[in-house]
Amino acid sequence: MLFERQALSLINRIPLLRRFGPSFLRYLLVGGLGFVVDAALLELFIFFDLSVYAARGLSMTLAIGVTYLLHKNFTFTDAAKPAKTHQQAVAFVACQLFAAAINYGVFCVLLSLLPAGFIARMFALCCGVGVGLEVNFVLLRFLVFPQNGKPAYESLMPKNKWRVLLWLLPIGWLVKLAVARQGEVMKWPNLSAPLGPNDPDVWMRLNQVRQWLIGDDFLGHVVRNTNAPDIGSVYIHWTRPLDALLALGAWIAPRDFSVELRLMLSATWLPPLLGLFALFFMMRAAQKHFDHIHATGCVFLLAAFSPLAAYYLPGDADHHGLLAMLWCVLICLVMRPLNIATGFAGGAVLGLMLWISTEALMPMAVVYAILGFFTLKDAGQMKPLAAMAWGAFIVTALGLAAEYPLEEYFSRIQYDTLSMPYVALTLLVAIGASVLCLPKIMALAPRARIICAVSVAAAAAGVEMLLYPKIVAGPMVDADPFIRENFLLLISESKSLFLRDPGTILRHLWQPLLALALLLKMPLRREKLLLLALLVGGFAMVAAQGRWTYYLQPVAIIAIAALFPAFITAALHRVERPFRPYAVLFILAVITAGLAGLVTPRADIAKAECQSAIRLALQTGIFKSYGNLYVDPAMGGDVLFFTPQKIIAGNYHREGQGLKTLHNIETAKTANEALKLLEERKISTVLACPAIDNKWISEKPAWLKPVAGFDNRAQLFLIDR
Repeated sequence: MLFERQALSLINRIPLLRRFGPSFLRYLLVGGLGFVVDAALLELFIFFDLSVYAARGLSMTLAIGVTYLLHKNFTFTDAAKPAKTHQQAVAFVACQLFAAAINYGVFCVLLSLLPAGFIARMFALCCGVGVGLEVNFVLLRFLVFPQNGKPAYESLMPKNKWRVLLWLLPIGWLVKLAVARQGEVMKWPNLSAPLGPNDPDVWMRLNQVRQWLIGDDFLGHVVRNTNAPDIGSVYIHWTRPLDALLALGAWIAPRDFSVELRLMLSATWLPPLLGLFALFFMMRAAQKHFDHIHATGCVFLLAAFSPLAAYYLPGDADHHGLLAMLWCVLICLVMRPLNIATGFAGGAVLGLMLWISTEALMPMAVVYAILGFFTLKDAGQMKPLAAMAWGAFIVTALGLAAEYPLEEYFSRIQYDTLSMPYVALTLLVAIGASVLCLPKIMALAPRARIICAVSVAAAAAGVEMLLYPKIVAGPMVDADPFIRENFLLLISESKSLFLRDPGTILRHLWQPLLALALLLKMPLRREKLLLLALLVGGFAMVAAQGRWTYYLQPVAIIAIAALFPAFITAALHRVERPFRPYAVLFILAVITAGLAGLVTPRADIAKAECQSAIRLALQTGIFKSYGNLYVDPAMGGDVLFFTPQKIIAGNYHREGQGLKTLHNIETAKTANEALKLLEERKISTVLACPAIDNKWISEKPAWLKPVAGFDNRAQLFLIDR
């Protein structure tokens, strides 16, 4: 009681807060409790092996929910009752995000004005927190929990315009993550922790874009700084659409920044932007069946708990996120019966996906098969399907023109990237679809049209196989045998999802299985049949390679967002109507995350810490003068982007001899055997984890000279021949 009287006395001395009375004290108490809940849950979820981003998102969501309920029932007990509780909850979260932005803005401004140092940082932090607290309280008092009259947000966002305010949630969260990463990037190269992600593909791609920006051959597709036998460099199978987006972001960044810094800033903001587009098209696809605010809210909630979210974290600038976003666009386009324009647009999207990666042949085949099935009932849908096939061909042909010089269109035949075999395939499909649009064929009975379609497909396949017989052997047909028979078997993302640990399987399949149950329970109209077929196709793809989960997850999110709100509202009658779908989905997500964490094997903490030390050393530029480097291939991308050194090979160089050499070095039984391999590739430096890496390194042979003063979790060695 004494503490409460002293606190109230202090509050009464501040004119702005005097009128709020005890509610401000309760507001501070609830805010402190929310902080404790947030911090405790964050550590708990990290203990269960969730990534720090997923754990922070989950803990923050729960903390906001706790503080909302406490503010509603404890802090602002004198507030007017809202007409719709879910609108009040959305307004509450929007106010939280706005106050957090003010908090961060004050901190950044003061930090830029004050001299560097601990005291200045703490002063800026306290000012930011103080201003944020007051702004948040004022917003909550007047906008969300007013003492008298109708809540202000009801007049600001009437009826279905609430979707606009609801969008502040994902935008605010992704911008917050991007701003945090931008702060880390701006410190480079004076880093205290390595920049993520830990995926070598991202850094190798940034290296490729840098080569292009500083004057390298746009059409070359060569990875520089590899000491591959004979040629000194290798080709990659990546194409240029994502490179162009990253280059555009680098062009927008301030010109006085280095090209590396501009590229890292571009990679920071591009994935969240693609993620927002993916959310928008998933929302639109769900609304085409269930046009209600719950379709929007459920898409956001499901996406937050989906593995799909990992592809849109700041910094993770790989083509998988772009492919997933385009897949969302395509699903949105085909949710309703097509016309010529939407069919051509859908084909253009498919062509762009095929341009980015030949893996798009699988979803392309699924879409053509499903839409072809619909033409049996409605022959008029054949013309839009033909328009789709021509759209795919035109964009694929344009992609080939952008990737290769004219003289190599027919001579440079590659099966693991866009080349003439795939342009020819899309052309044959477009011609075949046009043949099936002939009036005499469209007038036939469904059984006769099936016979015609099978005949046309067989003819197109025959011509393709006659021109390019290797195409039936798959994209890796020309790869070094070591890559197909040894290397790919070691890559976890190349394995079937069902061969991974139980926790990973559970995280990736709970939403698709829920979507499957809903689709089987509901009457199967066109939209539901389409989603069911796409879901089955997605299951087949992840059964082949787990990394293709980004084709499965969007279909599941759209199906659940479209069907679950109506299903749960009918099934439950004792839960307040607006929160029924959200409450049940949230509980399912939390239970699933907990179970997945319990059954996921614990990571090798010592090795993770060592690899983190190696990455930090690479990114801060320690190794600029040590010559060719032997390092774990998972860090090959970091070496290429952050240092001028050469490496043997990396995971996606497609240079079989280099990968074989790496494998032989890693598995060498004796130090002399390893030395012979290192000398063959002119390696002068070894960067490794002696305690947990290769056996011959842990033996520390006489020719391996450690460099003093290096991080004790990893070790730098020079080879003394």
